[in-house]
Amino acid sequence: MLGDFMSLTEFLAKTKENIVKQPEFVTATLLMADRDIQSKVIPLLERRTFEKIFLVGCGDSYFAGQGIQFVFNKYVKLPTFAENAFEFKEYENIVDNESLVIGISAGGRTSATIYALKKAKEKGAKTVSITNFQESPITKVSDAIIITRVPEPVGPPTSTTTTALVAGYLLAINMGYSYGIIDDDKFTYLRNALISLPTKMKWIMSDKNKETNMTASKAFSKSNDAYIIGGGPAFITAELINALMKEIVLIHSEAIEIEEFCHYGLIPVEKDTPIILFARSGNSYNRAKEISQVLKNIGARIYVVTDKYEEFRELADYIIIAPEGIPEEFSPVVDIIPTQFLSLHWSIDRGLKLKGFRYGDMISKLIGYLE
Repeated sequence: MLGDFMSLTEFLAKTKENIVKQPEFVTATLLMADRDIQSKVIPLLERRTFEKIFLVGCGDSYFAGQGIQFVFNKYVKLPTFAENAFEFKEYENIVDNESLVIGISAGGRTSATIYALKKAKEKGAKTVSITNFQESPITKVSDAIIITRVPEPVGPPTSTTTTALVAGYLLAINMGYSYGIIDDDKFTYLRNALISLPTKMKWIMSDKNKETNMTASKAFSKSNDAYIIGGGPAFITAELINALMKEIVLIHSEAIEIEEFCHYGLIPVEKDTPIILFARSGNSYNRAKEISQVLKNIGARIYVVTDKYEEFRELADYIIIAPEGIPEEFSPVVDIIPTQFLSLHWSIDRGLKLKGFRYGDMISKLIGYLE
C-alpha cells in the first residue's frame, strides 16, 4: 500500500494533484468511453433482451453503482439494482440469461466483484466491466469493457470514482437511446450535459470556494465527528465523502439520507458538530433548507454545497457555491470535488502523522487487491 512507499506529505500532495486533475480525466474518459460504448458495447447489448440490470462493486465502486443506478432507472427504464459485490455473489439466484451485470472496480482486482461477474456469466447473463486497467483480472470475466482514463491513481478513490460515474452515465443514456426510450433531442441534451461536466468541475474549484474550505477545515479540525447529508443522487455524494473522511481524516463520520436524518440523525447533533449538507436544486432541496434552519437553531456548524447561495446566506456557516445547470442525476461528479478538498485540508489541519492507509497490507489482502 501507499504507506510503504511514500511519506504522508507525499501521499497528501499526490492525492491533491489527483483531485485537481479530475476534469481532464473525465474529459478523456468521456471521449474514449463514448467510442467504445457506441462501437462495441451497444452492438453487443442490442442483440439481447434484458429484464433487469445489476451494478456490482465494493467500497467506492459500490457507491458509484448506486449513483449510476439513478440514471439507468430514469433513462433505460429497466429494473436496476446496485448491489454490494460480496452480497451479490452470495445471493445471486435471481440472475439469469435475461440479466445484465455491470461490475465496477477501479483496479480491476477486487475479488468479490470478479467472482460476481464470473457467477453471472455461468448463469447466462451478459457482463460489462467499468475499470481503469485494460489488463486487469475483471476484464477476463466481462463480455465488454469500458476503460476509465486516470493515468496514475493515487490515494483514496477520487478520480477513479468520478470517471466511473461518468462512464456509467454515458452507458445508460446510450442504452436508453438505443432502445428508443429517449429521443434524439433528449439524447443530445444529456450528452451535452455530460460533456459540460469538466467545465463545471473546474468552475467549482474557484478561489472563493478554496478559501471557504480552508476556513471550514480549521474550524472543524478539533472535531472527531461529522455528519454528511444528502437526498437522491446527493446521498451518493454523501456516501463517497463519508468513506473519504474515514480514510484520510480518520474521524467518526456518518452519511445519512436526508429524510432519515430528520427521523433519527438529528438526535446526536450538538452545538458545533460539523454538518456537511448537499442542497442542490432538485427533489431534496426544500428538505435541505428546512434541516438547515433546525441545525442553525441547535448551533451546529453547517457546511453546505448549493447552487442557491442567497437562500443559505443566513443559514450556513460555510457555503460552497456550486454551478447551475447540471441535471440532478449527474451532480455528484461536480459537487463531490469541494468536499474532497475539505477532507484533504481537514486531515492536514489535524496534523496526522500516519503514512498512507491505516493497517496497510492487512486491508489489501483482506479485500483481494493482492490476489
